[in-house]
Amino acid sequence: MKTILPLLFLALTIPCQGADERQRLTDLEEAITAKLHSEGRKEFFEMFYFSSSLKHQEAIHQEIHELFARHFKSGIGKVTVRPLTDEDFHEEVMGSTMENGVFRAPGPPFAYLEVYPADKKDPDYMGLNFRLAKIDGTTRIVFPQYEEGVHLFLDPIITTWERIQGDSFEARLVRVIDGKVYFRSPSGDPLVVELTALSSKDQERVKELDSKAK
Repeated sequence: MKTILPLLFLALTIPCQGADERQRLTDLEEAITAKLHSEGRKEFFEMFYFSSSLKHQEAIHQEIHELFARHFKSGIGKVTVRPLTDEDFHEEVMGSTMENGVFRAPGPPFAYLEVYPADKKDPDYMGLNFRLAKIDGTTRIVFPQYEEGVHLFLDPIITTWERIQGDSFEARLVRVIDGKVYFRSPSGDPLVVELTALSSKDQERVKELDSKAK
């Protein structure tokens, strides 16, 4: 299960809510720090989210417990929650190809969680990196997982898409998340369009392709 470490940091641009968003992440950081100091870190481990399709759940639990025991003998030190960059967020939405499926986290993540030992003399001074995502309105720690039979694109063919305004673009359809449609241009560049900004015909096309994938 070494594939989970180091966990890749993903990214999402924080819109201009600015101070409010920073305060939200600070509050989240404080809450997670409290969970990390709870008895046996029970509350922290309760944040772990595994979908029903994820195998090796117990192995991941065991590995993280062992890593904490081995590398946090001095206790929990620096804890940081930080937003993801736009570029890496797109990579997470996309996922990566595996044999007959893709590898990506449910969610998708909105921030990184970094946890370090209190004493830099701890073995290797090894920090742990996690992904944070909203699952059913709750912040959870998510792990990349293999989704068998799921394809990288909802439509792997480069086709023409039209916006309500009348302009069009060529792209592959990747995913639909929270009313946003994620595309890849012919050159591989990410593109996000609000579902409602597409023409009515293409809105129906997106919904049909998305429903077939579920």
